[in-house]
Amino acid sequence: MARKKRSNPSSVFVATERIQRLLENILKVASGDDKRTWHLMDGDDARIAAYKLVFFTTPNEYRELAPNVREEIKRRFTSVDKPKRKRYMQFVLSWADSIHSPVDLDHNLCRAEWHGESILSDGEIEAEKEQLIELLKWMQETDNQTATELLDYLRYYTFNVNSAKGENLFRAWAIRWQEEKGEDPFGTLENYIRHRAELFKRGNYYVEQYFARRAGKTITQFFNDYSEQADDCRKLGSLGGTTNPVIATLGEDDIPCKWAPVRRRIAERQIKEGLDDEWAGTTFTEEVVVNAMLGQRPVFLLEGLGRVAFQLRTDKHDDIDYLLNEAPEIYMRLCERLKPVDEILLEDADELYHKLSEGRVGHSNNHFKVSVTGPVGLKVLREFNAGNNKYGIRLYTNATVTHDLSQIVASVDAEIEGMIEYQRKTGQKLAEEVTEGGSVVTSMMGRYLDAMRHERIEFILQSLDEPLRSEVKAKLKKDARLNDPVLKDERVIQALRAKGIEFDPDAEERAVMDLPTLITKMAVIYA
Repeated sequence: MARKKRSNPSSVFVATERIQRLLENILKVASGDDKRTWHLMDGDDARIAAYKLVFFTTPNEYRELAPNVREEIKRRFTSVDKPKRKRYMQFVLSWADSIHSPVDLDHNLCRAEWHGESILSDGEIEAEKEQLIELLKWMQETDNQTATELLDYLRYYTFNVNSAKGENLFRAWAIRWQEEKGEDPFGTLENYIRHRAELFKRGNYYVEQYFARRAGKTITQFFNDYSEQADDCRKLGSLGGTTNPVIATLGEDDIPCKWAPVRRRIAERQIKEGLDDEWAGTTFTEEVVVNAMLGQRPVFLLEGLGRVAFQLRTDKHDDIDYLLNEAPEIYMRLCERLKPVDEILLEDADELYHKLSEGRVGHSNNHFKVSVTGPVGLKVLREFNAGNNKYGIRLYTNATVTHDLSQIVASVDAEIEGMIEYQRKTGQKLAEEVTEGGSVVTSMMGRYLDAMRHERIEFILQSLDEPLRSEVKAKLKKDARLNDPVLKDERVIQALRAKGIEFDPDAEERAVMDLPTLITKMAVIYA
C-alpha cells in the first residue's frame, strides 16, 4: 500500500511507521514481553501474535509485514534465551499452520468480500508456505534441542487429547501420515507443518463442509465437542466449541503438564484466601473455557461466530437463584480475561477490523449451557437472553439435555421470547439478525438414539438361549450398533426367528439413525 503512494512521501512515511509499530507489537507479544498476556497460559502469547498477523492485517499490510517479521525473528533468534527461542518457534508454527489452512486464509487474507482484488493470490500463498518452512528449518538447525523438546510436547499433546473416548482426528491423521510417508510427523518442525497441511487442505470432509456453508449450499456449522484443540479445529472449519465440567476434567487428565500449573495456582490462592471448593471448580472451568475461546477469538471478533459453551454446575440445574446470579458474574470475569487480548489484536489495526468487530470487543465469546429438565431451565433461557441481570447484558445460551421434540420446541420458544424482550428494551439488533453466532438449542437425540439401541440389544440378548446368549454378549462392544457383525450372525437371526421375532440388523440401524435426523429437521423447520 505504501509503495504505491510514491508521489506523496509523507504518506509513505506514515504507512511505514504504522507497519513498524505492527511489527514491534507482534514480536513483543510473540516473545512473551507484553504484560497483557501474562494472565494467560504458556504459549498463548505466541498464538495471539500469530492471530494478529494472519487475521488482523490487510493483505497489503501482510505483504509488507511478513518478510520483515521473518527477517527480524532471524536477527533476534540467536541472541535471546531459550524460553524466548521456544516462543518464537511456537509463533512461527502457529503462523505457518494458518497459512497452510485454506479455512484460516478465508477468514481474512483471502476474503474477497472485505479486500476485493487485493487478496493473496495462490502463487503468493505457496511462496509464503515455503518461506515459513525455510524459517522453521533454519530455527531447528540453529537450536535443535529446543525444537526437539517442543516437538516432543506436540506429539504428547496430539496423542493424549480425548484419550477417554479414544476419538482424536489429529492423532489418527498423524499415524496415517507416518504410515503413508514413512516419516515421523513430529521428527522435524517441517514435518509437523507438512503433515497437518494435508489435513487442512481442500477436499477433506470438514474443510469442504466449511466452504459449502460459505458458498450458501448449507447452513450447517460444526463445533468441536472438546475443550482442547479449539485452535486446531478452527483450521479445519470449526465455528464453535463446547465444554462441560467432565470435559474440563478429562482435559486435565489428558495433559497434566499443561493443566497442573493452573490447578496449583488456583489451589494456592484458595488456601491463601480461604475460598471454597465451588470457587476453585468454577475458576478452573473458566480457565478451560478461556483456553478454548481464544482458539475461536478471531472468528468471533470478525464474524460474530466462534462461541464456546460454558456449563454451569449441573447439580444446580434446578436452583433458579444460583443460575440467575452466578452466570452474569462468570460472564463479566470472562470478559475481563479477554479484553487485553482484543486490545492486542486491534492495536494499530486497519479501520476495517474495528468496524467488523464493533459491538463484540471486550465481550466473551461464550454461551451458557442450560439444562432443559423442567420449568427452571426454560425460565433461565428466557431471563439470560432477555438480559435480565444487574449488568443488563444479554447472556447467550446453549439449551442442552434436550432429548425429544417437545423439549427442543419449548427451548426454541423460550430463547426467542427472551430475545424479543431484550430487543424491545435495548432497541439493539440481535446477534442472530447479523450473524449466525447467537443462542442455540442442541438436539441431543443422539443420547436418545443410544438408549434405543441399548434397549433393543438387551431385548435380543434376553431372547437368545444359552450358550449363544453368553457368546454374543461377550463379543459385543460397549457401544455396539444394531448392525454389529456379532448381531448379524445368521445363527442369531435364525434363533430369534424361531421364537417369532423378526430382526433385520441393517434396516433397524437405519431406522434408529434416521429418527434423530427427522426430529432435528422438524425442530429446524419449526424454528
